[in-house]
Amino acid sequence: MNVQQSKQAKITLMAIALAFAAVLACAPQLAFASEVQAQGATDAEHAGENTQETVAVSTQSLEAQQAVQPVATQAAPDANAIKAGGPDLDAAGSGASLEAQAANAEQGGSLEAQAQELSAQAGPNIADVSLTYDTHVQNDGWQKPVGEGEMSGTEGRALRLEGIHISLTGMDGINGSIVYQTHVQNDGWQKPVRDGAMSGTEGRALRLEGIKIWLEGDIAKHYDVFYRTHVQNDGWQGWQKNGALAGTTGRSLRLEGIEIKLSAKTQAAMGESAANPTLRYEAHVQNVGWQEWVSGGEVAGTTGQAFRVEALNIVLSGGPYSGGIKYSAHVQNIGWQGYMFDGDTAGTSGEAKRVEAIMIELTGAVADHYDVYYHAHVQNYGWLDWASNGGVAGSTGLGLRVEAIQIQLVKKNGSAPGPTENPIVVITELDGIDISSWQAGINLYNVEGDFVIVKATGGTGYTNPYFWSMAEDTRNSGKLLGLYHFARESGSRGSATAEADHFVDTIAGYVGSAVLVLDYEAEVIDHGPGWAKTWLDRVYDRTGVRPMIYMSKSVANEQDWSAVAPNYKLWGAQYLYRYYNNPQTGYVDDPELTDGWGPWGKPTIYQYNSTSYLSGYGGSLDMDKFYGSKAEWQKLAAKS
Repeated sequence: MNVQQSKQAKITLMAIALAFAAVLACAPQLAFASEVQAQGATDAEHAGENTQETVAVSTQSLEAQQAVQPVATQAAPDANAIKAGGPDLDAAGSGASLEAQAANAEQGGSLEAQAQELSAQAGPNIADVSLTYDTHVQNDGWQKPVGEGEMSGTEGRALRLEGIHISLTGMDGINGSIVYQTHVQNDGWQKPVRDGAMSGTEGRALRLEGIKIWLEGDIAKHYDVFYRTHVQNDGWQGWQKNGALAGTTGRSLRLEGIEIKLSAKTQAAMGESAANPTLRYEAHVQNVGWQEWVSGGEVAGTTGQAFRVEALNIVLSGGPYSGGIKYSAHVQNIGWQGYMFDGDTAGTSGEAKRVEAIMIELTGAVADHYDVYYHAHVQNYGWLDWASNGGVAGSTGLGLRVEAIQIQLVKKNGSAPGPTENPIVVITELDGIDISSWQAGINLYNVEGDFVIVKATGGTGYTNPYFWSMAEDTRNSGKLLGLYHFARESGSRGSATAEADHFVDTIAGYVGSAVLVLDYEAEVIDHGPGWAKTWLDRVYDRTGVRPMIYMSKSVANEQDWSAVAPNYKLWGAQYLYRYYNNPQTGYVDDPELTDGWGPWGKPTIYQYNSTSYLSGYGGSLDMDKFYGSKAEWQKLAAKS
């Protein structure tokens, strides 16, 4: 055999050996993919209420896995070389030609030594990554750690899981973490933890009910994490993937066992993950709980169901740039929370509190290359425009729930996903008074205010003798006009329909230009919301204008207004106690409107005092705040 033939034989032998080593490195992942396919149909039958797509759907076929050369030995060095700025695999060193490697072997190096040299030059070996996990089990305490794919917990003993640790191994030189959070009896969702920290409880006898697990950092470019749980009454549920819910919430069922595995991504998936960051997010929704993770501008939450978003998780992973994501939620009765980072929960769960607004920002180098856009679907307003890079989306101080969100990454200075002019609900607060014949002689030209609500009628026969002059002075002085009817006025009480007709006949000339109101207090309270709804419906049928209803906060809570609130807005009264013995002159900038007004949440107009004074009038006046703009007042006055 000549020298050239000898060299070629050594090259061939090395190629066969390296290929065989690569197949061995990928064998566990291929075996798992085959196992998942075989179990797909059975898993789907036992998936229960929270099963997401089965692994058989989301995992490539065995043939596809085989078509791609073993990712652990081929693709991982590529990704790590890019990240570390290391040697090019097509150049000398880790990518040296087989001919050059054979020459080294001819000089005395064995194939095994050459393989070791290749590995050392290529940088961290993704194929070395695995995971271990252990669980705290009722009566048993902490079990011994197990390797991936093995069961931790018990089966057939009816013992609850109470806590869990999960750790990655073989991560030398590789950036990334495994992150997980558990849904715990009585506590709800805990904050995510990572890399061996405990999630759950110890010594409190509380069951784990659900779990989510995902990868972050460079490791997420190369692996997916799969997991399934053995659930009380359900048995083994289907495999879940990358942050989807395994187990249940809202059913009080214990987790009894868990299995967790890593599965290598294909070359195509790794290339996409390395080239572009991925932003995933999920919402905790009233009556629904945690929804599935979504990405790429998809909707998290609901629209058209009047359900509040209560909490959010957001995760940024992959891409060539360092950094992450932070976000904050404005929460009912709490206000702005502190910033949460990379998978931590913003908002609350189990407290029935609405998210009212959000702010989201990128951090680190990724913020130099991408913008993050987001917008909110807000109660009564629908989808608002897009905010970006830490701007506010939603509303604050108005008691309006966020019902859904969309989030999207855009390359720096790229086009926004949509309009950006109005990402928040802008409310201009207007100040005004309400008057009746008790304020006869008031000069509305001299009294400060944006609006005046005038008593027009009462019962079936009473008309305020000063109604027309007060209404005209209001309009001529440039103020907005409202007109109200006092229900079941003493001496002329009648049916709801008859009183509505008296009101409409009297104020007919102002229909379309004045806000119309039913004053629901005193004797009419005994007749209940049904009487009020009949009056409101009658006025709406005759005028095409949806009237408002006036009542105290206590009445709003003591009676059932669920049939009224969806169509008729509230003018609510609750006087600030500190003003009783300390009368004020002028309007109050912030009358401290609070939640808790029955199904309305908060009123549209708030009457906060009846003993205040305004320059230009010597008597006390009722003081009111309208939470809206002049255009919104005119919209309430107009025919709908």
